[in-house]
Amino acid sequence: MMIQKRITGLLFIVLLLAMSNVRAQIPSDSITVISNYTPTIADAYKISNNPSSVDSAVVKGKVNYSIQPKAVNTTFTVEPIKPAVMVGEPLTKLYRSLLKVGIGTYTTPYGEYFFNNLRSKEHSYGLHLKHISSVATLSDVGYSSYSDNVVNLYGKKFLRKHTLSGDLDYSRNAFHFYGYNPVVNVVENEVTRQQLSFFSPQVGLMSHFTDSSKTNYDVRLKYYNFSDYYKASESNVKADALFKAYVEKQLLNVVFSVDYYHNRNGIDTSNNTIVKLNPSFAASGEKWKTSIGVNLCTDISLENKFYFYPSIDFNYDIIDNILVPYAGIGGGLKKNSLKSMTDENPFTQTDLITRNTNRKYDLYGGIRGTIGATVFYNTNVSFARMNSMLFFVNDFSQAILKNRFVPVYDDVNITTLHGELQYQADEKLRLLVKGDYFKYKMDLELQPWHKPPYQLTFSANYNLQNKIVARAELFVYGKRQAGAKDATGAITATELKGYTDVNIGLEYRYTKILSAFLNFNNLLSTRYYQWSQYPSQRINILGGISYAF
Repeated sequence: MMIQKRITGLLFIVLLLAMSNVRAQIPSDSITVISNYTPTIADAYKISNNPSSVDSAVVKGKVNYSIQPKAVNTTFTVEPIKPAVMVGEPLTKLYRSLLKVGIGTYTTPYGEYFFNNLRSKEHSYGLHLKHISSVATLSDVGYSSYSDNVVNLYGKKFLRKHTLSGDLDYSRNAFHFYGYNPVVNVVENEVTRQQLSFFSPQVGLMSHFTDSSKTNYDVRLKYYNFSDYYKASESNVKADALFKAYVEKQLLNVVFSVDYYHNRNGIDTSNNTIVKLNPSFAASGEKWKTSIGVNLCTDISLENKFYFYPSIDFNYDIIDNILVPYAGIGGGLKKNSLKSMTDENPFTQTDLITRNTNRKYDLYGGIRGTIGATVFYNTNVSFARMNSMLFFVNDFSQAILKNRFVPVYDDVNITTLHGELQYQADEKLRLLVKGDYFKYKMDLELQPWHKPPYQLTFSANYNLQNKIVARAELFVYGKRQAGAKDATGAITATELKGYTDVNIGLEYRYTKILSAFLNFNNLLSTRYYQWSQYPSQRINILGGISYAF
């Protein structure tokens, strides 16, 4: 208690001293006022909370209700709904026949006729006839007229799960061996005449099983007879069969063929049979596809030979069909028949014994793909070994005209570079450019006779509102070496210049059934030689009309 009183007194003394100090700081003589006195009152703060009371006694109400069912009579009328119908585009009207006739320079009449049945789910059949000829007179060479005639009959019968087909082909090509100097050698036109006749029927049966457990097949039987003006002939019977079946989810393809040839000429007769068996498995994944198999061949002739070729193809889609690299290896046996040789070079002799070409291997690799929806490209390189590859040389062992070719064979290594670029915009414009470069390494022959080191092709097709259709083609071939064999068998070389061939075609469609056309061939009017001593016609113009009915 005593301590508390002492503390209270001490605090009172300190308070007096502080008040006296404050008075000492205020001047006692005067006070200056610099503005009028303005009294202010601070804003009031309103409490917004409303008063509330909490009732601790909670009363829960009880509701009683009941449902009294009662039937309500209603009426409902059912209205039928029309079934949905797919409305497609109207079918384009078809015409059974198309006739094309025309006339061109070098007195060139032309006619072509097509006949087909209309739409049918049961069958399809047709007829094709063609004639073109020319009474050509070329300078510094012999009589060079020609006449080509073609007849094709074809038909198909659609069965429930099969298609039965049949074809009948006939052609007759008449021309002259005009590669000689008519001033030095004056001969009748009949002496240089050649006529190639071809007759071929064939039948086929193809299955269409949708059940993957069944084997689909395509079997064909073909016969042809080929003959010339000098009574050389060739008969061929060929049976082909293709079988497809799934084995453990992998597609098995088996190709089997028997190819029999009988040749007869003024010198001798010969027979040759080639039997082929090619089984292969096809497999694929999300990004890749492959086919692995073998190609087995038996060459039955004077010397029976057996050949084995691997058959492998693989491609991998790196970027959605934009970049697809591929590679593979293959090979096979090719029959150099009398028909195939005259198809390649019609001025060859026909009284000769042929040999088959053995492609021992063909190793290739490349890249293909698409750029957008309109551009396609493909480029590759291949290395091939060819035994008994066929070449043609002039036969200078003849006593007079020396205007025919004979075959020579050699073993060759071939390196090929290929590039291709295609652009297509709907059905209006299509452009294609492709080129090939060849490098030959001969075993015995001096040159790859009549084979160009490179060739380039450009084509364009343009459809202007389905009214005017235009096409253009350009072919470029490098210079070649032509060989001539004398009576001793020695071959001398002659250089053939490279050439460019430009062709343009125009068609004006007056109506859907009537149109006119005009074709320009060898537009540059160059005198080039596809075969030594045989120049081509210069610019050739062919015009005419076509009519559908």
